[in-house]
Amino acid sequence: MRSPLREQRSASPSLGGRIQANRFSAISSCSSTTVMISSTSGAERSSAFAGTCTKLDPTFAVPLRMLGRLSHLERVSRWLARRDQELQVRLARELVTRCRSLTRAIVELDRELEQRTAETAPALLELPGCAAVPAAKPLAEIGPSDRFRSDAQLARHGGVAPLEASSGRVQRHRLDRGGNRQLNAALYRVAITQARYHPAARAYLERKQAEGKSRREAIRCLKRLLVRVVFNTLKASPALT
Repeated sequence: MRSPLREQRSASPSLGGRIQANRFSAISSCSSTTVMISSTSGAERSSAFAGTCTKLDPTFAVPLRMLGRLSHLERVSRWLARRDQELQVRLARELVTRCRSLTRAIVELDRELEQRTAETAPALLELPGCAAVPAAKPLAEIGPSDRFRSDAQLARHGGVAPLEASSGRVQRHRLDRGGNRQLNAALYRVAITQARYHPAARAYLERKQAEGKSRREAIRCLKRLLVRVVFNTLKASPALT
């Protein structure tokens, strides 16, 4: 069993340490609230809202992925306003109001997250595919960068480093399903975004697949590379050491 990573803490934190702890706590709280609201909003859109609109008019298309945009919610709201105000219509209008409120809350939290992240580690926001939430999550989960002496230690903490599973002459590794899953998920989102839009990341994945790795294994390699980039980025920030 691996021993847990331990932090060296002084008995009485300095004023600078308390300020830094409060900063990370605020980022963590804000990012967790954003994710929670986003998932709640998505659940409502996918279950209740689509079913209600389909019952009202099977020919009216409700693209669920577009319901996060206020312009599309306004279109649905106008469509519902033209119909007879029976029970199902009233329920659908209440869901539109709820979705609109959640969307505005997400936009405001994203803006606050981006502001706090820009104050703490602006270089993270400059990484390809690293928006407000994916940048804030590593900050909240990692905390002060001097907790980790190397990117390898951080990779182990996030469950990104593969585990040795060799036997005899067979050399192999297996996926680490432990570690900090919140940090792991944030790195995965950045890796998937880079795999779609970032030329350097796409070239890296193609090279790994040419070596015989599967797409999933190549993504895992990209996540491990991202850990090194994030670690070096945070180490270069004086506010996080």
